[in-house]
Amino acid sequence: MVGDFNDKTDKGIIPRTFTYLYKKINQKNSSASQNENNLEESKSKYNIYLSFVQIYLESIQDLLDIDSKEIRIREDPEKGVFLEGVQWVKCKSAEECYEVFHSGEINRNTESTKMNAHSSRSHAILILRIENSIKVTDKTKVKTLKQETDRIITRSYLYLVDLAGSERVKKTGATDMRLEEAKKINVSLLALGNVISALSDNKTNHISYRDSKLTRLLQESLGGNSKTSLIVTVSPSDYNRDETISSLFFASRAMKVENKPKVNKSVDYQALCVKLQYDLDKLNDEYAKLK
Repeated sequence: MVGDFNDKTDKGIIPRTFTYLYKKINQKNSSASQNENNLEESKSKYNIYLSFVQIYLESIQDLLDIDSKEIRIREDPEKGVFLEGVQWVKCKSAEECYEVFHSGEINRNTESTKMNAHSSRSHAILILRIENSIKVTDKTKVKTLKQETDRIITRSYLYLVDLAGSERVKKTGATDMRLEEAKKINVSLLALGNVISALSDNKTNHISYRDSKLTRLLQESLGGNSKTSLIVTVSPSDYNRDETISSLFFASRAMKVENKPKVNKSVDYQALCVKLQYDLDKLNDEYAKLK
């Protein structure tokens, strides 16, 4: 998921995502500047905000603010499932995104086991909030509004999740706190597997999202308003044959889940009416010239 940010050939998914997003934004801005006749496109503005949390021992912690209290999951009819009290950081470039991510990554819980020298002891969730705001007013035409404001906003969320791997205690040699961590990790992954199995079976009416903080937080990503990709890593070693088979079965079930994404757009109808009136006046002026 991470790799080496400074190495073009060894970059992980997260730094590649940062680079891709800002490349697309720059292309959009460049296209808009060349098409000034399009009112909405020329006034389109993108902002990206980051938050970074981990689920450790079934507790959600803000990795960008280690002194904060436990973050709670809330649900709103309009917002859907969201984190209350999490810190959001505005970033203006891919480099700034990576700096914010790296500052949170060093706060993540990792320990050494017999299977991995830097084993993740938590599920890490990096959330990007991408907002595209379009100014729909015109200062020269609209004098009733005190200022020109961003009125139509398309908001998207991108969750980049680094799941801790399921563990067999006999192989990892986990004891004491490492054992407790392994138990919580395995329970949450089991809950994730149960949710995916239920979603892939169209006959099931109840989906147990609340069995785990992980499945609760990813509720929209699992059969909800989103597009989801799952990357499963497996081992070529015969020693890990059972784990590999289990992971592939998990992936095959996940492929059967169907999501129903839609555009998250909020509109200020007063400003929209002003824009429509402006467009109407413009058409009337052009019609008058034809006479």
